[in-house]
Amino acid sequence: MGGELIGFGNQQTGLSTYYDRMIYMRDDGHLVFGAYTGTEATIASTAAFNDSQWHHVAASLGSGGMRLYVDGVLHASDATVTSGEYFTGYWRIGGDRLYGWPNPPSSFYFAGHLDEVAVYGSQLTTERIQAHYHGRDR
Repeated sequence: MGGELIGFGNQQTGLSTYYDRMIYMRDDGHLVFGAYTGTEATIASTAAFNDSQWHHVAASLGSGGMRLYVDGVLHASDATVTSGEYFTGYWRIGGDRLYGWPNPPSSFYFAGHLDEVAVYGSQLTTERIQAHYHGRDR
């Protein structure tokens, strides 16, 4: 079973009515990063990560496009998507509404453990994301 790891929603508690810039796990274990651009734009890992192991997941969105990394490796990208929807909201960790997004999991809430969540105000480079991953044991 999957669920949302992190996303931006317009409600502080309960389920949001606007939601964007989210990372979720499908029920098959594949990770998805999505941004709303008038339609749901998503990229997904080709591998499953519901293997009872810890993984470092990072997504970036900006002038370099949207990118999804797992364990320091770029797994998916789309250079044409450079921004999401603008609204005032909250970063939601571990769950929020996923209606309308491709292949949503059967639960909005992530069935796993999350640790060390960070959100940055600008797009990180591949090198910086890899440094975060490689620095995880220090």
